[in-house]
Amino acid sequence: MANNININKVVYGTSTLIDLTEDTITPETLAAGITAHDASGKKIVGIANMNNGYNEIVFTSTNDTNYTWTDNNIIFDRTNLNYIPIYIKNNETEETIAAAFKISTSTITYAADEKFSGTLYVLKKDN
Repeated sequence: MANNININKVVYGTSTLIDLTEDTITPETLAAGITAHDASGKKIVGIANMNNGYNEIVFTSTNDTNYTWTDNNIIFDRTNLNYIPIYIKNNETEETIAAAFKISTSTITYAADEKFSGTLYVLKKDN
């Protein structure tokens, strides 16, 4: 098998297991430092400054009005905010976390392994 072959579609029998052929993501539309694959299957790294159209909510391991720490859960209050969470960045390690959020109408919760200071990147939601 040749090296550096990009795979954008995997079919097993008659079932398509993965299909990237219609994906529209590019390095210019992906947040800087985030890794993904484009429609050709090529690995790409985002270069977009996501502050355009995105908000940043900075949090620390202490409580604030927009979020609280409960055990190791970060709970963001979204009752007066209109946003969709995208990812978290640890401000100490510079690590970007592709976070899985539990979203309700009033809160967004992220289960962390331990308390840390970071930035929640959110997409502004149209009214």
